Formats: sequence, C-alpha cells, structure tokens
Amino acid sequence: HAVPLGSNLALLVGLRLGCALPLRDRLLHGKKKDGAAIVVSITSKAHYNSAGEAEWMDSVLADVTESKRRQDELLWKTALLEAQLESSLDGILISGADGADSMTNKMLKSLWDIPSAVFESQDAAAIFEYIAGQVKGAPGSHAVMSALAVGSAGGAREELETEAGLVLDSYAAP
Repeated sequence: HAVPLGSNLALLVGLRLGCALPLRDRLLHGKKKDGAAIVVSITSKAHYNSAGEAEWMDSVLADVTESKRRQDELLWKTALLEAQLESSLDGILISGADGADSMTNKMLKSLWDIPSAVFESQDAAAIFEYIAGQVKGAPGSHAVMSALAVGSAGGAREELETEAGLVLDSYAAP
C-alpha cells in the first residue's frame, strides 16, 4: 500500500513516532481498543522523483507484540542466569554436546588458574585441555574429559585433585 508523503496518514505516523519522514525500522507501542498493549513494527521507505523530491513511501506494519514479549522474557532470563552463574562460589563450565557453545564463570578461571586467552575463547575443549594438564595423575585431556563428560544415561560426579594439591568435586549432567 503506497502512502503519499503529504497525506494525513504519513504525517500522523511520523508525528506519532516523533520522528522525521521517512521512517525506517521503528517500533510503535500503543493500546488496542480493548486496552491490551500492542507493539507494531513499522518499516518505511521513501521514493523520490528525478528532482530528488520525496513523492511517496512504502510501509510495512506488523504486529510484533508476542515476539517482543518473548524477546523481553528471554533477555530477563538470560540476565538472571548470568547473575546466578557469576555469583556462585563454584567454578562452572556449561557446554553443549559439541563443545562449541559454552558458558563459564570467573570462579572457574580462578580455581583452575586458566589463562585469560584460553578462558575468553569460551572454547570448552581448550578449557578442558588446560584443566587436564593440572589434574594429578591424568595422562591427558582424555582422562578429564571422561571424568567430566556425561552420556545420555545421567549425571557423573568425580573428585579431581590438582598437581598443586587442591581437591575439587566435579559434577556433570546432560
């Protein structure tokens, strides 16, 4: 639906959003007739004549209320998880099955004295490899990976002793 730039609708949308035309990727928060909140995404593009004057605009309006609600809920839950992760006195490494997606907390770095470059990579395999080098009697990262890795059967608890004499309780779950 093309809206001429001089039309009341184009001006109303521009004034309502408090911005100059043309509009690009804006969210409009409002209320429906029944009082329910609604969030509308508006993407508009002005079209110009050969003299460079804006003549009309295309607009796409979409109700994104539910998507915005889910996004806000996910942001809240993520912030809560990160706060819990960082406030724990335990060293925590959360890793996906492939080891590519991982989360850690600063206590893990501190307990295992993990170098910043390794820790900041968030590469679970690199972190496991570094930890393995500190485990007493472990021939390599395979022993630590076996102690910490979990199959589909359930959780695994292991006591690990470092070369420095620190004894750590390890728990892994699917």
